[in-house]
Amino acid sequence: MQWTFIVIPAIAALIGWFTNLLALKLLFRPYKPWRIPLTPWSIQGVIPRRQAELARSIGEVVKRELLAKEDLLQSLNNPETRDEVAVTLAEKLADRIGEKLAIVPLAVRQPLELGLKKLVLAEIQRLYNSSLESMWENLEKKVDIAGIVEKKVASLDLEEFEKLIVGLAGRELGYIVYFGAVLGFLIGLLQVLLLWFTGA
Repeated sequence: MQWTFIVIPAIAALIGWFTNLLALKLLFRPYKPWRIPLTPWSIQGVIPRRQAELARSIGEVVKRELLAKEDLLQSLNNPETRDEVAVTLAEKLADRIGEKLAIVPLAVRQPLELGLKKLVLAEIQRLYNSSLESMWENLEKKVDIAGIVEKKVASLDLEEFEKLIVGLAGRELGYIVYFGAVLGFLIGLLQVLLLWFTGA
């Protein structure tokens, strides 16, 4: 009976650890369908089997949640971003115009460049406020963000993808495996206690 208190929980812990480890491995492996001998069935990792669906879902989530139009417009249309973009563009345009006016005497060119810079800056700020939403809508029509992400995820090498996931969530996945061992041990201990109380 003393050995039972040790052996059953230990075996249950081992089973719990192994089943959780196996379940995690089966998320990715086998990468390609593997036919079970003498049966019509085959097995394949959940992620490889559903890679196309997963890619499509990730693309939609990135477009809808991570690159939501309202959030992006709010970020781009804050005063700091707007002024920074406007100043940068105004300086670039004024510099280009200044290059074209190189033959004009410096005493005339400098105030002319300054005036042009102020004019360009004011015009860019006005256009920025009124045109940002329409520019984003045109960009959305021309650039299929969800499609690009879907294509990238669908073309990922599965072995590299597995390494990436394990690298990012290795500790948490390890906890799942060890939790299986702890849970198995507790179930085994419960079985032993039931045997002891029932006198079996």
